[in-house]
Amino acid sequence: MNSTTTSELSKFTKIFEHFFLTVLKNTSQIQLKLHEAICYTCLNGGKRVRPLLVYLAAEFLDIPVKKVHHIAAAIELIHCYSMIHDDLPAMDNDDFRRGKPSLHIAYNEGIAILAGDAIQSLAFEILIKNPELLPEVKTKQTIYLAESCGWQGMAGGQLLDLESTDKQITLEELITMHKLKTGKLFISAISMVCGILENSNEKISALRKYTEAISFAFQIQDDILDVESTSEILGKPAKSDIKNNKNTYCTFLGIDKAKQETNRLYKEALETISPWPEKKDNLENFANYLVHRKY
Repeated sequence: MNSTTTSELSKFTKIFEHFFLTVLKNTSQIQLKLHEAICYTCLNGGKRVRPLLVYLAAEFLDIPVKKVHHIAAAIELIHCYSMIHDDLPAMDNDDFRRGKPSLHIAYNEGIAILAGDAIQSLAFEILIKNPELLPEVKTKQTIYLAESCGWQGMAGGQLLDLESTDKQITLEELITMHKLKTGKLFISAISMVCGILENSNEKISALRKYTEAISFAFQIQDDILDVESTSEILGKPAKSDIKNNKNTYCTFLGIDKAKQETNRLYKEALETISPWPEKKDNLENFANYLVHRKY
């Protein structure tokens, strides 16, 4: 990425961090230890991939940034809650996240479960309190978010992941699992932004195709990094998929073909937004970051 575009993406990240901190400060009246646990996870140096996608989608569609702050916060809260539960002994059983002890290690398993529950409900509270949007728009957004993180989305995908551990599944089943577990939340972020506009258009259609491709590439890159990177760089245990006998794109395709597929999806994502050269730079560089990141 060139320095100008890096600065642009960084600008949106800073805007989000300011709003997100305000959201979490406003929860400080809850039980102190629970609030500490929530902040431990939510303010633990995340990449903010999903909120950044929200802001870039709004920019692409000429939607004022003030209308999407609550969407960005809600989507990141759902992601944070999912990480807490993913790390639990009954799930992926990971002791580290973002270079620090996972929440159930830093506190205890009970607090981790409750913090995840509280963060999930806070996501919907923040979404519905957006003062910039009409009630009917917020209702649709709530449905999008609920579907993306429930049995039709992330939770359903996580179940498929658990049930496929130590078992042989097909590549088609693996793709379905990750479309639910990872892709649905990305698509939800886009759907909530697009839903602000009254009518669909070519840019919305292109943005959805872009997101489908880039979220798939993001997941494959995760699998590649689990094999090739180190725990120090990742901030969490490397090779955990191998240790837990997980089905991944690397086990199906091999490293080289997995990288080829990531590159193909990256090019596909860029192609979908190419008709709008005056609007595509930040989305292009966001895609570049997702598929070439080191952690």
